[in-house]
Amino acid sequence: YNPVEQNLEGINYNTLDYIDFELVEKIGNLRHPIISTVIETVSEINAMLKDTNQVLKFEHYVNNLVMSATSQLTHFPTGDDDQETALYRAMLGILMQSVNNDRLSAKISTKYISRVFRLFLPVLADDHRANSNVDVLVKGVNTLICRLLMNCNTGAATCSLVSYMDSILDDRGLTKAHKELEILMKCLWKLMARIEKDFTLTIAERHDLLICLAKFLQRLPSQVWKDNHENDKPYRTIKTLIHRLCKCSGMRVLSDLQTLSPDDRDTLKVQVDAFLTALGYDVTSPHAINTGSEQPSGSDKENLDLIFEGINNVKEVRQVRTL
Repeated sequence: YNPVEQNLEGINYNTLDYIDFELVEKIGNLRHPIISTVIETVSEINAMLKDTNQVLKFEHYVNNLVMSATSQLTHFPTGDDDQETALYRAMLGILMQSVNNDRLSAKISTKYISRVFRLFLPVLADDHRANSNVDVLVKGVNTLICRLLMNCNTGAATCSLVSYMDSILDDRGLTKAHKELEILMKCLWKLMARIEKDFTLTIAERHDLLICLAKFLQRLPSQVWKDNHENDKPYRTIKTLIHRLCKCSGMRVLSDLQTLSPDDRDTLKVQVDAFLTALGYDVTSPHAINTGSEQPSGSDKENLDLIFEGINNVKEVRQVRTL
C-alpha cells in the first residue's frame, strides 16, 4: 500500500512550485485498508480543514481529497454495521468540509464533481429501509449535494450533469432510473438559476459546456423526442440551458460556437440563431460573430422567458427529495 503513489492523480503540476508529499500521503491514507488508520486520518484532516491557517493547503489537492474520500464509499451502508456506518459518515464529513469552503469547492474539477454526483444521486433516488442510521446518512448526502450545487464551479458542475444525464438515457431517450433522472434535472435547474443570476463562465467553461450540449443533441436529436414521447423533459431541459447561455452571453455565443468542431457547431447553430433572434439580436449581420454581448432593448428579449417559464415548475421538475 503506497498512499503517495496512489494519490498523485488530479494534481495540476502547472500551478505548483512543489508537491507537498506529506499532505499527499495524509490524503492517501483515507484509502487505507485498516479502518482505524482511516478514522484517525479523517480526524486529522477535519482539524486542518477547520483551521483557517491550514485549510488553503488543500487548494491544489482538493481533487485528490475528493477521490480518496469517495474511494471508500463503494456501496451505501445498511445501517446494521456500526463500523461501516461510521466510515461512511466520516467520509461524508470530509466531503462536506471541502464543499463548504468556497475556495476549495471552486477548485473541484468536472471529473471529480461528476464522481460525487454519480455516487450520491442514486443514494437519494433509492428507497432505503427505515433505519435511524440510514436516515442520518441520507440527510447528510442530501445536504452535501445542496452545498455542492451552491459552491462548486458552475460550468464544471453543469457539464458533469449534462454528461451524466446523457449516460443514463438510452437511444430512445428512456431510462429505468426515473427518480435519479428527476433529481438530476432538478440539480441542473438549480445550476441554470445560478448561471442566470451570476454569469461568470469563462471562455473555456463555455466551450466545454457547448461540447457537452452538442454531444447530447447528436445522440438524442429532436426526432427522438417527438410522437408523444413519455418524458421529453431532458430534451426541454437541454434546450432551456442553451437558451440561458444565449440570454446571458448574447452575441458572444456565436464566437464561442466558432471554437467547436464543425459537427458540434452545426448541431447547435440553428437553435442558437433562433434563440438569439427571439431575444432581439440580428444574427444576419455580417459582423454578428464579433458583436458585443449587451442585451437588446424592447419586449423581444422577454419572448423566450415566457416560453420557458412553464417548464420550471413543480409539475415539470417535481421534487423527489428536498434538495
